[in-house]
Amino acid sequence: MSLFGATQQSLFGGEEPAVAITAPPPPRYKAATLYKIPLEGVKPDPAQPRIHFDEEALEALAASLRQLGVIQPVLFRVNEGGEAILVAGERRWRAAGLAGLKTIPALCTAGDPLELSMVENTLREELTAVELAEALGRLREQRGYTLEQLSALVGRALSTVSEILSLNRLPPEIRDECRSNPAMPRDILVRIARAETPEEMVRLFRRYVQGSLGREELKDRGRPERTLKFAVLAKQLTTYRSKISAIEVASLKPAQRRKLKPLLQAALSDLAALLKCVEES
Repeated sequence: MSLFGATQQSLFGGEEPAVAITAPPPPRYKAATLYKIPLEGVKPDPAQPRIHFDEEALEALAASLRQLGVIQPVLFRVNEGGEAILVAGERRWRAAGLAGLKTIPALCTAGDPLELSMVENTLREELTAVELAEALGRLREQRGYTLEQLSALVGRALSTVSEILSLNRLPPEIRDECRSNPAMPRDILVRIARAETPEEMVRLFRRYVQGSLGREELKDRGRPERTLKFAVLAKQLTTYRSKISAIEVASLKPAQRRKLKPLLQAALSDLAALLKCVEES
């Protein structure tokens, strides 16, 4: 049937001709290449370590962007569906939207998005103590990073990284309040996290916030800080020992043993790092 015949048939009540509708292919981006992409063409990453965005600060940045534009590019990766996903620079992306900008300079990266996002925010000191602790915890859990690797990544001493990770012991009630509060001192939270129970942590936190417990009182509470540091390390070592002792290697399948080997190697590396922390103390 001719094209005219098919059109005529559809116009006069016949069957509609089958039309193949092909969706436009997603844009292709190359790593290490700078693009100017539409704001709606890039999406925020749900794994972004920075959760809280101060509205006043965003408005101030938006006012600056209206005059100067976006000078520093955001970083993005391409997911399996070809979508551009923000790796770093969500604050600039949000402010650009408030400023009414339609496009934003963006650099495509093939690096680890969780790592790159945390590194940029850490270097720019944009993460609160709790956000940094949670980001390091995710890298440790999802990527299997050792204490030494995390230490090298953020440029902090092993003992400092160990203390930061200890903030993940804080109850959600405390972390929720401090996640968006950069004024809350990290050293205070570290001391509170050394308490024996979540209830004790909440009690100490409330007393500190209300002003009935000072920095020095908290530092000198109970045992000397040096003894507390050793107690934290001892707990970590005991935890590793119990987890490793619970493994029944003989009952594991070959595939499970291959998967277990790098985990044990990481654990041994962590134990060595913890012992090094003791030596440094």
